[in-house]
Amino acid sequence: MTTRYVVTDVPRVEVRGVKNGIHSPPISAAKRWFMIQDTHTGGSIGDGYEDREEAAAHCERLNEKFKS
Repeated sequence: MTTRYVVTDVPRVEVRGVKNGIHSPPISAAKRWFMIQDTHTGGSIGDGYEDREEAAAHCERLNEKFKS
């Protein structure tokens, strides 16, 4: 049986609108983040994680649901 969910390392992209005179918080220094990909559908789960271990732990929990 193949693993359904895997952690992938992807470039981090943030899109922000800028209005004159309004200051927005600084963009995170992280240039990469970790996404959980569904290998059956090609989709991703969640918004992404800055910590690989946190993403891997969530991925393990998801994979446990599909073991049978």
